[in-house]
Amino acid sequence: CMVLRVFYRFAHTCYGGSNGSMKDIMHSVTPNLKGRLAYRVHRDWLMNISIFRGIKLSKQFYVGVSQVLDERIFAPLENVIEPHDQSDVLFVVDCGIVLSQGKVLVA
Repeated sequence: CMVLRVFYRFAHTCYGGSNGSMKDIMHSVTPNLKGRLAYRVHRDWLMNISIFRGIKLSKQFYVGVSQVLDERIFAPLENVIEPHDQSDVLFVVDCGIVLSQGKVLVA
């Protein structure tokens, strides 16, 4: 993302190379730039999630989803949710095996 590179160079020049981490810089970018970056980083795999395939969704939808992603790592045999519990979270398995509703799902 060219705009992010330009911003990073600007921030590096103004705030010093060793004083500002990328995380600190990302906290200071505008919401528009954060959205553009999130979309650029996550769009390809988001568009390949089976529940989104075949549906015409806007770029704004993918930007919104990208900005609220929360990475979690589960240990082998750890429950993602307890049996019979309700969940209001969409889990996307990037790597591993999940048992869901009697089916084995492999990523």
